[in-house]
Amino acid sequence: MEFEGTVIRTGKMAKTCTVSVERKVTDHKTLKVFTRHTKLLVHDPNTELVDGDVVLIRNCRRVSARKHFEFVSLIKGSDSRQSVLTDDAADVAELAQEKTEEAAAELAEEPTAKKAAKAE
Repeated sequence: MEFEGTVIRTGKMAKTCTVSVERKVTDHKTLKVFTRHTKLLVHDPNTELVDGDVVLIRNCRRVSARKHFEFVSLIKGSDSRQSVLTDDAADVAELAQEKTEEAAAELAEEPTAKKAAKAE
């Protein structure tokens, strides 16, 4: 069976995250529809999920006493996932710019150092 749920907890256990799966239940007397949530432990072998991700999970062999679902695919990433990726990309671009500037400064200094050595 496959379910769609939201990741509510990561990082507490190795290769495991907690996913909340929503389901609708109807009271047979009043005919009211209620929303119920079930927390499931999901095996995440690459530890790639973050809180707030919407994921597709499926039943698998029992991995531990309470964990018998596995991560299938990411349906929608959380906002924090986007900001982390954006921050990392900005940091990498900034470091590359600094390295380029340092290399240019070193190249500019080398000819003057050679001329000073020849003059002596």
